[in-house]
Amino acid sequence: MKVLWFEVTIPQNYVQHGFHGGGWQDSLEYIIKSKSDIELGVAFETSNSSHMSKSIDGVQYFPLKPKYTFWERVQNRFTMDVSRRRLLAQALDVIAKFKPDVIHVFGSEWCYGQVVEFIDTPVVIHMQGSIPPYNNAFYPPGYSRWDEVIINLKKFKYKNVLKLPAVWNKRNSWKKQEERTLGLVKNYMGRTNWDRSIVNSYQPDALYFYCNEALRPSFINSTLYWKPTDRQKIRLITVGCSSLWKGLDTIVRTAKMLIKRDVDFEWYLVGKIANKELIEWKESVKMENIKIKILGMIGAESLIKHLCDSDIYIHTAYIDNSPNSICEAQYLGLPIIATYVGGIPSLIENQVDGSLIPANDPFSLSDEIIKLSKSNERKLIYSENSKKKAKSRHNPDNILNDLISIYNRLETN
Repeated sequence: MKVLWFEVTIPQNYVQHGFHGGGWQDSLEYIIKSKSDIELGVAFETSNSSHMSKSIDGVQYFPLKPKYTFWERVQNRFTMDVSRRRLLAQALDVIAKFKPDVIHVFGSEWCYGQVVEFIDTPVVIHMQGSIPPYNNAFYPPGYSRWDEVIINLKKFKYKNVLKLPAVWNKRNSWKKQEERTLGLVKNYMGRTNWDRSIVNSYQPDALYFYCNEALRPSFINSTLYWKPTDRQKIRLITVGCSSLWKGLDTIVRTAKMLIKRDVDFEWYLVGKIANKELIEWKESVKMENIKIKILGMIGAESLIKHLCDSDIYIHTAYIDNSPNSICEAQYLGLPIIATYVGGIPSLIENQVDGSLIPANDPFSLSDEIIKLSKSNERKLIYSENSKKKAKSRHNPDNILNDLISIYNRLETN
């Protein structure tokens, strides 16, 4: 079977041959390469002119390098329409060259699923996030797009202010592009009740298949797991605050409440931190003054150590599907408190393998942190149940079998 993937990031194996520590799509590629009767092609967008089509470890890679006129580059700042036309044209060229039996598109946000209008090959979209509900929850309560204007003016970043209307327009263009894709494609795969609901909202007669995400090999092969400690200071950790809807404002408000209740704690943030200045201005506090420590981007091995050395993993998003950060923490057995939003209830059963609390509720979150930190018994129950569930959910053999089964059951539009 010839399978063509359309990815939205550059595959790690393409840029760093033999490296298997990338994201979940890289991990899934690593798994599927073990299937000898699958001939895999991977297409991806790149701006690097040196990237060329080539075969590595039996996988054929197809860089998409759309070229734009000056006027088209201007338009691209406001809309997805120009890049959609350019990318679809190149995508169809790759399809004609590779002649796949199945086309697997990662993410409904991008345009690649729209190739169904021009071909008869079965196309399946692997649901990730979803722009319409994300836009709906983009600004936390008490925040607005005008706060983005004010904070940039306060920081004398006048060029940023001039860029904001383009950012807002493009955000809406992303939404329209996804809604168009969801209205066209018949086959979908996902892993939560939430992403299935999104599919049903746009395609009531769609074929929906269940398939879990692959975790990074560093986590699958880890010999290090979470264990409770006797220290008095509570060590909290959160991975990924790359947008406003990830709930960084809730983290700040919760930290302030923990300090008010005289709790001895430290809170580590891992990954890209977006809108730090905006959050600190709106919440009238510097993060370093409320025991929040930003670690930034770190490697998988370092992250595993930080997770296993923490007491509780916290996820404060206003909307999310199935964040890998939660799945990785579960796999290591770290007790978790997360918001009851999006697809998270499909990952965590409340009071069984974690605690679910309302979004935008630092009162419930701070109280749950205090209660859970005082009960090693409950933390151990969460830990064991989480590990058991995650090891089954992210078993590479199960994922591979599910994926092959889906490929064999797809229908043309």
